[in-house]
Amino acid sequence: MEPGTAQLLPPERPDVLSIATLLDQVQAAITRAFPRGTWYGCAERSQSITDRTGHCYIDLVDPEAPRGRDAKVLKINCLAADLGFL
Repeated sequence: MEPGTAQLLPPERPDVLSIATLLDQVQAAITRAFPRGTWYGCAERSQSITDRTGHCYIDLVDPEAPRGRDAKVLKINCLAADLGFL
């Protein structure tokens, strides 16, 4: 835990993480899983929606995996500002 973070957490919930600590742990896990820092994947777009505000929502799936309720989906949300529309 980062210095100074302990006093921010309620004493009755020592299992609660700050957002900064959570993101640090996720980044460390990804770095351990993919030590070279770059990875490539193969996916198929199963759905994409652009709403009236210009935001885009894309669902990617494994083209060889079974479809249905239990299918693994990578959901990507792109804000209009990120796409250069604003």
